[in-house]
Amino acid sequence: MIKLNLVNIAAQHLSDPAKLVNQLFREMNLALLRGEKISIQDFGTFRLRHIKNKSSYDFKNKRPMRMNKWTVAFKISENMEKLLNKQMREKNEQRN
Repeated sequence: MIKLNLVNIAAQHLSDPAKLVNQLFREMNLALLRGEKISIQDFGTFRLRHIKNKSSYDFKNKRPMRMNKWTVAFKISENMEKLLNKQMREKNEQRN
């Protein structure tokens, strides 16, 4: 899924902003479940990441346990990272 797919979904729901946001998130969720990565140009990329056999502790049962789960990973785009760093430097310079 890329930015253009999200724009097409947005065009279908322009009259109702709440419905638009809900539909965008629903489509992004479905794309992740299909194993697709979501690339939004100049923003970043979302993908599903499998965490195998992570050690944890079950405080309720007071014993160690192994977790096997999925999570969403986000990687910021280079352009967004440069922009954020530039803005934060300017903000910090204004404070001083």
